[in-house]
Amino acid sequence: MRILLALIIWLSLAAPIKSRPEDAVPLGYSADGHLVVPVYINASGPYAFILDSAASRTVISTRLATALTLPLLPNRVGRLVGASGETTTQVYRVDALRFAGQQWTLAAALALPAAPPPTEAGYAGILGLDVLTTQPLLFDFKGRRLNFLSADEAQRIRRDRRWHKIWARRNFAGFLSVNLRINGRRVRAIVDSGARRSIGNEKLGALLDDLSPASILVREQIITGVALPQVPARSGLARTVRLQSLRWDEAEILVADLAVFEALGLDHQPALILGLDFLQSTSGVMFDFSRQRLWIKP
Repeated sequence: MRILLALIIWLSLAAPIKSRPEDAVPLGYSADGHLVVPVYINASGPYAFILDSAASRTVISTRLATALTLPLLPNRVGRLVGASGETTTQVYRVDALRFAGQQWTLAAALALPAAPPPTEAGYAGILGLDVLTTQPLLFDFKGRRLNFLSADEAQRIRRDRRWHKIWARRNFAGFLSVNLRINGRRVRAIVDSGARRSIGNEKLGALLDDLSPASILVREQIITGVALPQVPARSGLARTVRLQSLRWDEAEILVADLAVFEALGLDHQPALILGLDFLQSTSGVMFDFSRQRLWIKP
């Protein structure tokens, strides 16, 4: 389980410099179950990057940044906030990141400590919201493809009655959050395509049935071989989970006291990181960040 909040302490947005139509890229899975896509860095690659709708910044492994001789920005400091706490990190400039037919210059890509080579790790970085919010983004789980949508393509989905409109809200870090009803109680949830399992805070745990002892260890593996301390977690059962017009029954949810809930201001209420176990149980999800909506096809 990996949950990442990437924040940076100055304002510097990614700048898209080229766009052209291209077929959808394949959705793949790493050995440990993360959703990965092919990314090119400065004409090299492709490299497998985790696709993370709850990382505010793109993150690149130090090993890969060094191999590509990316310029280090010595006077800038990045901040990574994860399950067990936070750490500061270096920042690189990426002149050309290419993904799904578009290309960006990233003025600030956060670094991770040295990790095994990408071929061993299974992924070499994390693709964050500085890239993913450019256009409506379609996760086609049934077809295992992903692509940015044109305005006309997104409009066709909005008009299709098979797709459920989900009202959302963007928080200060840019993530989309939604209101759930779990066992009849209101729960705030961050939609996180980078989390393999959904995990709630302790206040959510009080709403679940059959809560186990804290015998599960949640290891926050950002890049294989780079792990912050393990966090004890429990497993509980949600009889019903309702996301507006959608419903799941008998859903298992992990519960742990993660630092990320405090960082997001969600430590005083039942809250959930809504991960891939829920998202990929559907046929597809369209993220529409500009309109603060999700469109989900069961």
